[in-house]
Amino acid sequence: MIQQNGKISPLTRVARDVRHVAHDVVELTELQTSLLKTELGRFWKQLVIPAVLFALAGIFLASCVVVLMLSGAYQLVESASLSLPAALLLTGLAGLLLASVLGSVGWSLIKKFRSPCPESARELGRNLRWIKTVLKDVTHPATWRSD
Repeated sequence: MIQQNGKISPLTRVARDVRHVAHDVVELTELQTSLLKTELGRFWKQLVIPAVLFALAGIFLASCVVVLMLSGAYQLVESASLSLPAALLLTGLAGLLLASVLGSVGWSLIKKFRSPCPESARELGRNLRWIKTVLKDVTHPATWRSD
């Protein structure tokens, strides 16, 4: 260290403070990465089984819908005395209407979907605010934040 009259020079103090801030930034990055890995791992473990079950249900549903719609069309032919093309058209339109409603509800739920890593996002915001404060305020000690 460069000392003048027993005191540490301002340049040495700045270099020391920059080194402390850089060390803290690296440590925060490691902690942030570790938290993100933990949250993503938990998210994927919770998502796998429901996703597989949902996919299987979708496969069975798709195959049953065709049979049910054709059955409904034939029922319309017999009970309402409609022609087969008219009955098929009506059941097809009913299917499109139902798919539109379900798709709209699904889309609105997707838009409300939250991040799978809320704690990581919150901590990242706090860490970035702290880094900005330390780098902007020259009087701020380069130590771990107290909040």
